[in-house]
Amino acid sequence: MINLFTSKEVKNLDELSVKHGVSLSKLMENAGKASFQVIVDRIIPGLSNFNNRITVLCGPGNNGGDGFVIAKKLIEKNLDVKVCSPFNKNSFNSTALEKLEISNFDLLEVSQD
Repeated sequence: MINLFTSKEVKNLDELSVKHGVSLSKLMENAGKASFQVIVDRIIPGLSNFNNRITVLCGPGNNGGDGFVIAKKLIEKNLDVKVCSPFNKNSFNSTALEKLEISNFDLLEVSQD
């Protein structure tokens, strides 16, 4: 795998985009849609025994919000998707929580015990 940007550089790009009028919600939507396309166009076709079941693990931050968008798109493609998080909903940032709330799935909160 080739890293085009460091995590710090991506964070800076996100901040610059928001500064220039692109909402964090739109950035999440774009990242989730692009990731979804990679999953359905490149990853799934390469799996020899794919059974239409996917688990998406989401954290409480922006990447978790991206994951909620990915899960929503996978469900819309009629895949069997489970969405899990080791965090409760109170831990999510507001934009990730927004993506969760507009989705049509239940979040399985996995205990950290």
